[in-house]
Amino acid sequence: MELAPNDGHDLGESDLEDSLKTLRKQFGGRTPKKVLDLGCGNGRFAEAFLNAFPNTMMDVLDKNVHYVDHVRSKPELGGKIRNYFTVSALLVHTITKEKYDLIFVQGVAQYLTDKKFSTLLTSVRKVLKPDGLLVFKELYNDRFTEYLAKEKNWVRSYGCFVDLFKQSKYDSDMVSEYCYKIDYYTYMTFTLKKSDAPMDSNSL
Repeated sequence: MELAPNDGHDLGESDLEDSLKTLRKQFGGRTPKKVLDLGCGNGRFAEAFLNAFPNTMMDVLDKNVHYVDHVRSKPELGGKIRNYFTVSALLVHTITKEKYDLIFVQGVAQYLTDKKFSTLLTSVRKVLKPDGLLVFKELYNDRFTEYLAKEKNWVRSYGCFVDLFKQSKYDSDMVSEYCYKIDYYTYMTFTLKKSDAPMDSNSL
């Protein structure tokens, strides 16, 4: 079965390079021990990340069973993924007691209303280590928040993202504005930590 990227756009290698560059900078040469690729799609990020951080223990999650089966069948990932979860991202806290150093999310929030996005943030918080890092890479509009009826996507403004993060008790930082553009939208990367997280993250 031929599977397209999660968001319906072929972002290509430069998107992966941008994500890996951001994560290398965040971890400063350290390897995150336990990672969750939440909304793994066809496995493009999981494969690239494990090539860059081969000693990581990774779990993947997607509500689409075809995507999860596809990732499971990829020879490049054979034996490298610990757990394959087929469940809505909003329910991640119900299917694992694991605590992750890094949770990476791309192209998921754009399909969620603000209420469901807040539910996702709350659920993810329960499986993130106290000093863990949550990374969102999502469609962004620097002017206003709007719903694209044709694509069935939410495109949020910076202020909207930050307000939702604060409401769920996260401190956030906008670390890159990826150059890939769809009309006047871009992909924005936010790094989040629990607002009560320890300042020193050397334990990652």
